[in-house]
Amino acid sequence: MGNPVVPMAEIERIFSLVKNSNDLIAIHLKPGAIIDPQLSSGDSIYLVEGGRVSIQHTQNAKLLYNFSHKFIFGLTSLCDGVNIDGHFLSCEDDIIVTLIKRERFEVLLDEGMHWKSIAIILSYYLSLTAQWRAENDQCVDNYSIMRCCLKKIWAMQENERSETSIYEYISKRHHISRSSITKMLKTLNDGNYIATKRGILLHMNELPRYY
Repeated sequence: MGNPVVPMAEIERIFSLVKNSNDLIAIHLKPGAIIDPQLSSGDSIYLVEGGRVSIQHTQNAKLLYNFSHKFIFGLTSLCDGVNIDGHFLSCEDDIIVTLIKRERFEVLLDEGMHWKSIAIILSYYLSLTAQWRAENDQCVDNYSIMRCCLKKIWAMQENERSETSIYEYISKRHHISRSSITKMLKTLNDGNYIATKRGILLHMNELPRYY
């Protein structure tokens, strides 16, 4: 399954629409800062200018997905009957976030007839969620989780991969002990399936289906 295509044209269109409004609040957030829509009862839409952010489950803080491009958080609050309390946004870089009240945001969408763009953006987010669920359905044991995560890391750009700890990547997403990760990495290294150094993936061949 390929990654869903980011609808940047639609995201940029919504950013341009909002930037022309006068009633905005811009805030500067540091790494580790959290945006939880539950705290504002879904009253605001958050436009993230860029930088690395992650969407995590409120219940267990497990990572759902990352973004490093412009991102709009809180769009599900526009849908009647949708529970927005299940996720929060965590900043990994210094970022600028622009807040606009949901009611004002809806007026701008109505005036500019931009609801189609919102539908396309929401469809993208739903596709990411469906992909995440499909991948997790395939992870039935620790090794299948390890195998899936290693493939994801190896698919990264080299500069991103060189800064990605296998331990951190897996522990953010799954409940696997560090000792179990170490044991599986050693077995795969010894079998020349992968090459790692200090938890960084340097090379990967075809991984065995079973451990």
